[in-house]
Amino acid sequence: MTQPLQITIAQINPVVGNLPANQDKILQTLDNLPDETDLVVFPEMVTSGYPPEDLLIKDMFLDGLKNVVSAVQDKSKKMSAYIALPSAWIECDALYNAILIIHKGEIKQIIKKFELPNYGVFDEKRYFEIGDFSEPVIIKDVSIGFMICEDLWFPAVSAHLEDEGAELLVCCNASPFDHLKPEQRQATAKDRVREVGLPVLYVNQVGGQDELVFDGGSFIMDHKGHIVTQLPYFKEDHLHTKWKTQSDGGSNLICETKQIPGGQTAPERLYSAAVLGLRDYV
Repeated sequence: MTQPLQITIAQINPVVGNLPANQDKILQTLDNLPDETDLVVFPEMVTSGYPPEDLLIKDMFLDGLKNVVSAVQDKSKKMSAYIALPSAWIECDALYNAILIIHKGEIKQIIKKFELPNYGVFDEKRYFEIGDFSEPVIIKDVSIGFMICEDLWFPAVSAHLEDEGAELLVCCNASPFDHLKPEQRQATAKDRVREVGLPVLYVNQVGGQDELVFDGGSFIMDHKGHIVTQLPYFKEDHLHTKWKTQSDGGSNLICETKQIPGGQTAPERLYSAAVLGLRDYV
């Protein structure tokens, strides 16, 4: 890699079903990107909000999602950055939980979620087909493997991406909060890092949706399993990160942007979750 890779994390708060508002928030993020951004990454199913549930069986809603994607494609024509836009997406009459990789007005690649959760608050098998393993995306000579939420919690997808030459794993998430979840996410990411030896960029949405609260806390974990960068919990935020290739017994992609905000105690987390959930519900 001759020049540093630069990735912007967009930890935003989409609203389930409010497609015009979600589109405006996505486009506003794109308008405010640093000029040097090579890739901007949004949370899981950002076009619709999560979980959209039975809205996904309405043709009018699915058509609306296509319109949001088309607006992002139009915006991207005048941009140099790649856009990782997670959305429900129809291909060959099958509906997938997907990430659309958009560049210069075109959908360059479609990453489809492989591990569909079907427990607790999740019922994705009701709506989505299981995706095939995807290939890494090459951006600025860096091979990036994209994953969607549950794909990180099992080893199959990350192992495939590592086999295909990925140098970085990027995971788009809509992971609901509970009092143990922040530590569980990081422990799971550390398991994948230990298995494949690659850094992980984890992007989570933030906001309240009925009984669910999404707490953000997006992070970057290096190839040794250390958190080197983190976004705050319970608030929208954007972070521009810079990466370089560094050799230490091998060729490794290193995040040069170091930022870790102060942590919260357990009671402070619960209070923040209650405030965010109530505010967004009202």
